[in-house]
Amino acid sequence: MTGTELFGVLQLVDPLAAIEVSFATGPTSWSFGVAAVLLVGFWAALGRAFCGWLCPLGLVLDLVDSIRCRFLDEEKDNLTPRHWKYRTLLLVFIWSLLSGLPIFATVSPINILVWSTLFGVGPELVVLGAVLVGDVFSRRLWCRSLCPLGAFYSLIGRFGVFRIKVVKDHSTTPPCQRCSRTCSMGIDVASNYSGINAPSISDPECTRCGDCVDVCPREFLATGVSFEV
Repeated sequence: MTGTELFGVLQLVDPLAAIEVSFATGPTSWSFGVAAVLLVGFWAALGRAFCGWLCPLGLVLDLVDSIRCRFLDEEKDNLTPRHWKYRTLLLVFIWSLLSGLPIFATVSPINILVWSTLFGVGPELVVLGAVLVGDVFSRRLWCRSLCPLGAFYSLIGRFGVFRIKVVKDHSTTPPCQRCSRTCSMGIDVASNYSGINAPSISDPECTRCGDCVDVCPREFLATGVSFEV
C-alpha cells in the first residue's frame, strides 16, 4: 500500500491506490478514506505538480530525456497520443474490480524504483527497464501516454490554481518557440498560451515542472497562483 504518516499523526494515502484497494476488497475504513481525500484536495489545487516536482521516476526519465535529446540532436519527436493513459486508468480500475488485486499499486514502476532503491533490485526491475527503453523511442512515453497516476492527477487537477502563468504581454514580440520545444509533455506553450497572452497554461497535461519558465529568454512565464484559465 502506498501511504505514509506525517509527523506520526496525519495519515496520507495515495488516492489512486486507495480507489484500487476499495475496488479490489470492498469498502474500507473511514480513516483510510479521509487519508486519501486529503491528498485528493491537495493535488486538486496543485494540478499535476506531483509529476513535475515529486515523482522519483520523473527524475530518472528527465535524465534519460536529456541524454536522448543530446545524442539525437532533437527535443520533440515521436510524441504518442496522450489519451492512452486514460484508457490505462480505466483498465486499472476494471482489473482491480474483477481480480481483487490493486494491480497498479503492485506493479507501478514508481513504486518499483523506490523499493529497489531501499531494498535492492529484483526481477520486478524488468518493468522499470521497459519504461526506460520506451522513453528512448518516444519522448516521455510513460508520463505522457501510459501512466494511470498521471491520468488521475490530470483529471482531479484540471482547474488547479498552482500553474504556469503568462506574466508579460507577448503580442508585440514573435514567440521564439523555446518553451514549446522544451516541454516534455508536448504542449505548444508559445502558440496556445504565451503567444496569445492567455492568463496561464490550462492544459491538464502541464506538470508545472517550470522548464518553459527556465528557457524563456524574455521572462514571459512564471510559476504561481492563478484563478484565471
